[in-house]
Amino acid sequence: MFRNIIKDVKNANKYRKAAAHLAEEEYEEAIALCNELMEDDFIGFCHGYGVRAACYHDLEMYEKAITDATKALEHDFHLAYGIRASSYHNLEKYEEAIADVTSAFEFETGDMDDIYVRGYSYFEIGKYDEALEDVKTYLSADEDEITDIGTCIFLYYSALIHNHKGDLEAAASDIERFFSVLEEFKNLDGYSDVMAAMQRAIHNMEEMRKAIKEGVPYISFPEGDMSVERRLRKVISINRTKQG
Repeated sequence: MFRNIIKDVKNANKYRKAAAHLAEEEYEEAIALCNELMEDDFIGFCHGYGVRAACYHDLEMYEKAITDATKALEHDFHLAYGIRASSYHNLEKYEEAIADVTSAFEFETGDMDDIYVRGYSYFEIGKYDEALEDVKTYLSADEDEITDIGTCIFLYYSALIHNHKGDLEAAASDIERFFSVLEEFKNLDGYSDVMAAMQRAIHNMEEMRKAIKEGVPYISFPEGDMSVERRLRKVISINRTKQG
């Protein structure tokens, strides 16, 4: 019995070290420790699956992240819903992402990162009213809970939808806030790359601003604009680590 207790204490220390490596983005070290926990049948192995799933997610190995998150969820490690939702989102499996985010909030483990994932997923499948509800939630959150990039993307899509619905006053408000947030990117590393990725969005917002000033809606909902977030992911890391 005492041997088992000692083994569990050692493994608990390994888990804490794995979590610390994850926080420092030392993914290979974190995964190696999690692998040891699985081999040793650690009593808290579901937490190990959760840490390893988070590592795979940040390494963009989304299928593996989903596999590990699913194993963690089988043992009621509900924090894994967010990891799996984001992985589904990145694989463009939007219905699955929406379902997982909803589950995360049912188990009170959801946060603004999850709202971002669900809102964007709603955009992609054309459920604009639902998307706007998540947009409102995200944009009204405390600044330390959201990212400037997430805010900018959501303001862009919000303006497009409000314009599409004929609510030009709301669209105009979104546009002005969009350009205000965009100014803050000048202080970020990789500013020119962000601007290149946002080029189409900026053009559409400028054209929409001109049309609204004349009192008319912008052209019908532009095709292909939902790719803005995917282009940004190539130059900026949008992951589950909050910006401080």
